[in-house]
Amino acid sequence: MSTFTFYKYRAINDWSLKSLRSTKMWFSLPTKLNDTFEFSLPIFISMSPTELVEHYEKRFSKEYIAPELLAALMKFGGSDSFPVSDPLFLQGFLDSSPENRSLFCIAAVHFLRDRGLTTQEIAKQLKLDLDSELAGRLQAELRDAYDQNQAIGRTCGVLSLSARRDDPLMWAHYADSCRGVCIGVTFEFDDLSNSELLPLRVEYANELPVLAPSKFFDRVAENSMDMLKLFYGTKHTAWSHEAEFRLVSRHGDAELELPARITEVILGEKTESAAAGQVLEAVRGRSETQILKMTREPGTWNYRPYRIVV
Repeated sequence: MSTFTFYKYRAINDWSLKSLRSTKMWFSLPTKLNDTFEFSLPIFISMSPTELVEHYEKRFSKEYIAPELLAALMKFGGSDSFPVSDPLFLQGFLDSSPENRSLFCIAAVHFLRDRGLTTQEIAKQLKLDLDSELAGRLQAELRDAYDQNQAIGRTCGVLSLSARRDDPLMWAHYADSCRGVCIGVTFEFDDLSNSELLPLRVEYANELPVLAPSKFFDRVAENSMDMLKLFYGTKHTAWSHEAEFRLVSRHGDAELELPARITEVILGEKTESAAAGQVLEAVRGRSETQILKMTREPGTWNYRPYRIVV
């Protein structure tokens, strides 16, 4: 069975000792994490005129757009009959709202396609530059969807773990200046897959991610996971030393049982004897849990753990 181990750096206190005894850990709300960009990335949209044509042609079929456009025309005309051949009526309809203009433009995409025009020719005929009605509509739709994702993200829970157990910065920042502990948690792949927790390996980037609208609206399983990674699992490269693996729960500010085993407990270089005794007492009787001590590797800037026999 496939297993993998990740690490949690902690100060030695009542909470961490409780985690060692119970395999429960705290899932924080995103607003309480130390990176202000968490779950609130600004999203940039990049879509060429030809991509706009393909996107709306795929999203809105002729069977859908024809009755939608007709209903909008009837509503604007105020009756079941209206002078659709009157240029002034059509101009008034198009000027009345951005929604009407975008409906008309999407219908024109299908009309021109039926006439045999290529995607490039349609984009040129409709003058679909970045300031077009379709581009504006797409921006608005994605912003609404993005705001909904953010609203969901504000109430979920996050447990941040690391693939590394020997990072000096994390020992300094998260483990009480090397006086704390690093807890190794081992997961069985099947157990984690069958739990209600969403696992995400964080990806790091120098630039803010660009949202691909075609993936966003085509909600197949692969695309949905890509969007979750983008919204909830992307950080700046300044954080890359953390090699973060996170678990996301439905609700935050909660202590949850992990579908895992504590297989390593690593004491910091400066962990005091009394605190070390508390840690050893918390894991007493766990034969599968290795006790290690972090020390400096001679002649390098590196840390290296060695096993303690207790």
